[in-house]
Amino acid sequence: MRLNLRSPVTLICFTFALSYCGQTRSPQNTSQPTSLKSCQSGIFTTDWNVNARNGDGIVEKLIPQSTALSLTGEAKIMTVNSTDYEFCKTSENLWIAKDFLSADVPQNDSTIEGTYTDANTYIHVNLTTQMITVMQAGTVIMKETVSTGKPQYQTCTGVFYIGTRNREQTMRSPFPQDPYSIYTEFVQYFDGAMAFHSADHDYFGYNVSHGCVNMRKASAEVLWNYYVESKKNGVNPRVVIDGVSPGVNPAYQCTHKR
Repeated sequence: MRLNLRSPVTLICFTFALSYCGQTRSPQNTSQPTSLKSCQSGIFTTDWNVNARNGDGIVEKLIPQSTALSLTGEAKIMTVNSTDYEFCKTSENLWIAKDFLSADVPQNDSTIEGTYTDANTYIHVNLTTQMITVMQAGTVIMKETVSTGKPQYQTCTGVFYIGTRNREQTMRSPFPQDPYSIYTEFVQYFDGAMAFHSADHDYFGYNVSHGCVNMRKASAEVLWNYYVESKKNGVNPRVVIDGVSPGVNPAYQCTHKR
């Protein structure tokens, strides 16, 4: 079946997008060691932000990365941009490209509506609300506003873990067009050059950073000590970032694979 790709979402992306991140991805270019070999019934998750299509191949909505979906086991071939792809049917009668579905089901996570109800330990940043929630064994130990990346320097969604940590650091801009040099404290990197750190400004609740998650100094220290205590207890807390940054078209919200 040939698809009518003249949908608003498709036009926004300029080129067809089975998934979004400001870049196009096609199934044959995506290496997923646990991707489905064929459509099966059961619960599976999306490995990328992905278009959900109706039975006629028209895009109905965008499904966020790491969303758990119930599949019926029914499959069909649809042609997108002159290429045939296998699509799997969901319990909502929508169709998802098989190669963007993973057999890895997060047992304690639900990115649907940004809620996390497991009795676990993690750090959740909601880009839409500019809010951080820090959980320890199912208990909220901190919840407040932060400042994430502005539209041209987005903080990416995904699931990460804290790596390099610096008690204090002078950060210098890598952007010639936007120079800066700032002293920060309680720096904890989680995604490349992206880090949690203190910030000396009053714009919390607004996305004004260059990609890092800016926090009030006292809060950044709480998060620093939280990580130390979690590791002492044998827990490596996940960093879960979801939502859409204010001022960013959802089609171009940066997403990094977990």
